[in-house]
Amino acid sequence: MVYKDGEINLDNFIQKRQPDKNELAEILSKAKGPFRTMLQFSEECGVSASTFSRILNQKITKPLSKDLIATIAKHGVSIDGQTNETILLLELLHASGYIDRESIEEKVRLAEINIERDERLFSLKNEMKNILSMSLLKRKHGIKYHAYIEDNNVNHILRGFYSHEEFVIELLEEFPEYCYFKLLATLPDGLFGELLELEGAISYGRNYDSEAREILTDTAIYYLENIWNPESFSNVRTIFVFNDDLLYEGYHKLLLSREVNTDFSIILVSQEKQDVIKEWHMKSNGESDYLFCDPPEHN
Repeated sequence: MVYKDGEINLDNFIQKRQPDKNELAEILSKAKGPFRTMLQFSEECGVSASTFSRILNQKITKPLSKDLIATIAKHGVSIDGQTNETILLLELLHASGYIDRESIEEKVRLAEINIERDERLFSLKNEMKNILSMSLLKRKHGIKYHAYIEDNNVNHILRGFYSHEEFVIELLEEFPEYCYFKLLATLPDGLFGELLELEGAISYGRNYDSEAREILTDTAIYYLENIWNPESFSNVRTIFVFNDDLLYEGYHKLLLSREVNTDFSIILVSQEKQDVIKEWHMKSNGESDYLFCDPPEHN
C-alpha cells in the first residue's frame, strides 16, 4: 500500500523511469525555502553540499535514493511554499522516476480489462455481422462487404463515423444500395462499445429510458448529417443494430416523432435465434422498405 500507518510507505515505490533532472533541480531549489542558503539546507539534511550541487546543476548520473528523498522531504519546503513533508515526498518520488506498485498493478489490471473488452466486442461484431449476412442471404439478397462506402460524397460524410463497431454491406440489386450498420449492441455483463461509454453498467436496476436517451444523443450526428446533406445518403440505408430488447424499444419510442430524408432503420438481433427478430424502418415520404422482417401492421 502507498500509505502505512498514515505515512508514505517507501517500500511500495519502485524505479520505473529516468529521473527528470530539471524538475528535481527546481524542487530542491524551492525545498530549501527563502530563508536559508543551499549550504545551510544541506547541513540540516546531513547531506554533502556537492550532492546538492550535482542535483541543482543536473549532473546526477543515477536516480536519487529513497533515503535521500526522505531526508530532503523531512527538512524541506514543498513546491507550493508550504511545509508539507508528504507533498514534497511525493513530488520528489515522481521527479525521481518512482511509481507505486499499486498504480502499476491497477494500470495492468485496466489494460487487461480493456484488452478483454476489445476482444469480446470484436467477437460480438463478427457474430452480429454473420447473423445479418445470413439473414440477408436467406431473404435472397446478394451481398458484398466494404471497408467503407466508396461513393466520394457519402464517404466524405460517413468516414469520420467509422469505428470497430461499424461495417458496410452492399446489396447487389438492380439499383445497388449500401447498408451502413452501426452496432449499439451490449455484452452480456453490461459492458458497452465505445459509442455508449456506459462501461460497468449492471444487468439489473438499469434505467433503460435514460440509456436510450443517451444513445439518441450519441447518434444525433447521423440524423443531423441526414438533414444537412440528404443527397449524400441517397443510396445509403443507415441501420442501428441492437441486441437488447428493452434498449431497442426505448430507442424506438424516441424516434417515433423524428423525421428523416432517407432510409433509416433500427433492428433487434437475437443471438439465441441467430436472426433479426424486430425491424423498424423510418422514411419521410411514408414508404416502408423492410429488409429483414415483415412490416408491422401499425408502423
